[in-house]
This record gives sequence, C-alpha cells and structure tokens, in this order.
Amino acid sequence: MKILKTPYRRDPPRAKTYTSAGRRIEMEDSRQRSCEKIFRPGEPYFLLACTSYFHTIAQPGDWRRRIGTDYLAVTLVLAGETAVRIDDASFIAEKDELIFLPPGSDYETGTLTESERSALILRGSALESLLRGMDLKRTFPAPPGSDLREIYDRLYALLKEPSENQPGLVSRLSFSLIDLASSLTGKETMPENLRDLLSWIARNLNHPQNAAGLADRIHVSTATLNRIFRKYLNTSPRKYLITLRMETALRMMKEPDFRVKEIAAAVGCPDPANFSTVFRKFHGFSPGKMRSGR
Repeated sequence: MKILKTPYRRDPPRAKTYTSAGRRIEMEDSRQRSCEKIFRPGEPYFLLACTSYFHTIAQPGDWRRRIGTDYLAVTLVLAGETAVRIDDASFIAEKDELIFLPPGSDYETGTLTESERSALILRGSALESLLRGMDLKRTFPAPPGSDLREIYDRLYALLKEPSENQPGLVSRLSFSLIDLASSLTGKETMPENLRDLLSWIARNLNHPQNAAGLADRIHVSTATLNRIFRKYLNTSPRKYLITLRMETALRMMKEPDFRVKEIAAAVGCPDPANFSTVFRKFHGFSPGKMRSGR
C-alpha cells in the first residue's frame, strides 16, 4: 500500500441521493467499463449475506464514489493500481491487496493504471456490530496460501446459480470474510456460540424470546449472556432483540404485500397495537404513517 499525502478526490457531478433501510445514501455518477455484476437479494432475516458480486476491468480515469452506504464492499485487486479514499484516509491499492469499504463511510476509488478487481457486497443486520472496532481504512495483503480466491469463486457460483442450500452457504462464506477482516486487524472474532445464537434468533424471530431463554440455549447464566452481548455487540440482549425486530419490520413495511398484522406476527409481536407502539417509539413514526407516505 502506498499512502497518499493529499486526499484522493475527483471533481464529480452533483451527487444523487436515495434511501435504503432508513439510511440516507448519496451516490455519484461513476464510469467503469467491462463490469460483470451478479445480484441476488439475500434472505432478509439473515445476519450476514453476500448480495452482489462485481468483476471489473477498469481503465485509467474510471472512478466511483459512495457516501453513507449500508453495506461492506470487500475488493480484491487482481492487477493494476487503484487510488482509494475512505473518509480522510487516502492510499493506493496494488495487486493482491484487499480493500474493505465499510458501511456509513464516504469512499472514492479511481483507476490509475489498467486494473482488474473483484468485489463482494455484504449486507445484514449484524454487519455493523461485527465490524465495530476494526481499523479498515487501509489495504491489507491477501494472506498467502489462503482460500480467498476460492471464497470469491464459490460466492460467484452461488449467486449465479441459486439453490435450496444457497442462503446458508452464502451466509457462512460471508462470515469467513468477516473472520478474515478480524484476523487482519487484530480484532477478537465473535465466538461461535454467540454467532450460532444470533443466527437462531434471526430464524425464530416470530417467536417470543427473552434473555433467560437465550442464555439457556448456550448454557450460560443471564449475567454472562449480558457480558457477551456487551463485549461483542455493544448492546444488551433485550435491545438487540428490539432493534432486530424493528429493523426487520421496517424492511417488510416497504413491501406492499404484507399487512401490518402479518408483519407484527413475523417479528414476534402478536399484538398489532403493541407492535405499532413499539414501532413508533423506535422509528419515530407509526406503521400507518409510513404506509400512507406522510
């Protein structure tokens, strides 16, 4: 990696804005050639999933910028040099280096010499918690002898030809990329029992859950469960459940086919009136106002 003393910035046209999962995102027009894109929407209740694959052959002058994204882009440089700016950090990524473009950041990439890159887009309810504490504003050498290329190839194949087992396989491979980021940054990886518990919570969101029951599932005390959640997710089990339910409900509210009563049941709130109260308190507006567009 080469550090740039002055920030890498283009003078692009005015940014366009859009909203995803309640987050305001700016997207500036970009110019990239020979970009193969595969997209499959991920299972909405998964904690983490790869939803897109890009393979790009870029020419000098090609560039892109994103502001406030809701995803993690994991880019492997296969050839050439790419200038990168993540917020206030600017550098040049070279062959066999990894770039992690984190959610919520203002990032910009520009092609300096003819380049080839592969990128995976990861999304999920646990993404920001998993990345908390990682310093990703730099490049990382692809670990020698790692199965990184195989992960890219397998995710490419799974997204291109979906199967019955695809969601689970995609999620596991996506977690392996987070594990790689953890090892490269020196951050302690989330323990497997917590990861399994979070996956179980997401799959059973329509059932009532509480801290005592969750602690029993992984054979620890309620106090220990609270410490684990605080350490790795920076929240309590109760707040985690509320956040997951309300964020899932918000995504479902955007689909006109779901009635409010059905959404409430799907996120473990059998009483629609209580669901509306919690939804309004969490998001600042009621389900009815959201549906009416007011």
